[in-house]
Amino acid sequence: MASADFANLAAATSAGYIEVITVDSTGYRVVLEKWLTGDPDGGKGFPARAYGVGATQAAAETRAVAALNNFRLNRYGADTGQTSTGKKNVNTHTRDVT
Repeated sequence: MASADFANLAAATSAGYIEVITVDSTGYRVVLEKWLTGDPDGGKGFPARAYGVGATQAAAETRAVAALNNFRLNRYGADTGQTSTGKKNVNTHTRDVT
């Protein structure tokens, strides 16, 4: 099954994404990251990261959540209510926590 978008930062952090905030002279930089594992092909996993930049922390967080939702859309597909078969092999489709 495909994943639905995270509604806000709280939804992303409750699913295990860690927020890292950096402040410099140009504004705020937010990174949401989580180590994703469970690839059906037996891969060791990878760090999924989404970035947001803004004049305020709230703006940077909003952009980071939007980037994370875009990453998840590309990885898992849109939530159509139909079951996804994942990769075209005999392994089951896996996803991160929603």
